[in-house]
Amino acid sequence: MKRRQLLSPIVLLVACGASLPFLGGTAHGQSGRVTHPLRAPLSAGDPLARVPAHLLHAPALSKPKARASARLTGPAVQAISHSLVTGRTIAESTIGRLANPGRLGEPQVGSAARAPTRADTRYRAEAVFGTDTRERIDDTTEFPFSAVCKLYMTYPSGETFVASGSLIAAGYVLTAGHVVYNHDEGGWAEEILVVAGQDGDLAPFGTASGINVKTFRGWTDVGSTDFDMGLITLDDRVGDSAGWLGYSVYGSLSGVIGNLSGYPTDLEEGDAQYYDYGRITATSRYLVYHKIDTAPGTSGAPIYRIQNRRRYVFAVNSFQTATSNGGVRIDRPKFDSIVRWIRSGQ
Repeated sequence: MKRRQLLSPIVLLVACGASLPFLGGTAHGQSGRVTHPLRAPLSAGDPLARVPAHLLHAPALSKPKARASARLTGPAVQAISHSLVTGRTIAESTIGRLANPGRLGEPQVGSAARAPTRADTRYRAEAVFGTDTRERIDDTTEFPFSAVCKLYMTYPSGETFVASGSLIAAGYVLTAGHVVYNHDEGGWAEEILVVAGQDGDLAPFGTASGINVKTFRGWTDVGSTDFDMGLITLDDRVGDSAGWLGYSVYGSLSGVIGNLSGYPTDLEEGDAQYYDYGRITATSRYLVYHKIDTAPGTSGAPIYRIQNRRRYVFAVNSFQTATSNGGVRIDRPKFDSIVRWIRSGQ
């Protein structure tokens, strides 16, 4: 298959952690890029509000199987960081519990996102069990759906695939480990395009590119589902406009209502966001199991709960069995790693 070109070469003008000024009421900076925070979503006629046509309808990414013959070369929870700009990979040395994780896990409604009007569960109606209860999100500029992202990844194999993720800070997207590192496709993603709140070919908050990705040695070395979680650092602070979800650690999740929104490719070729909810039916130390309807394309989608009208991701969608769908939960070591990654600004 001919390789899909994600992006034309660009100069990374802004470090991910830096604030961008709002220029005179316009959404465009001098570089022709979206300037965040926006005052309102981009108009449909804005050329920066369009997903590149050659990327639409790309196939869903498949999750590789665990590699039985592989061996760990260090602690499974050790963070591995890879730069999409330089190609450099680093095994991070800091492992251990944070004494003061702070409040980085709190959600935020973006400057251009519509505040929630009702609870997410108004939408009542990687497998569909029984009746398909997924509901299309008709207004992806409404939070929290504005913070759910469609991802386009190109790998060393030359292939481009799609998946889902969620903003959890202004310039960071949480997703599955097999999105950022996929052994079957040659390893680390070479290019990642992120579209918050995509609706058809519309990118209401513009697009952003991944410049750094992180996951865990348990995923890169042996493909353990227990560590199938990743983080993407963006070249722009899209979350200032689209908002971001919170994230948290929960000791008990059995019976909790989980909410899941993403971009399944079995509906509208993956160009629309769909939501469903359901109870967590079982848990383990690292995983949660559920029968929330999902499909290919929703790898990396957030599984979150609502507490006091605030939304906190507790797992990312990762896998399916014959009887259940499942996600990788944010346990304390993963939570601490996410906090470290965001604090580092890288």
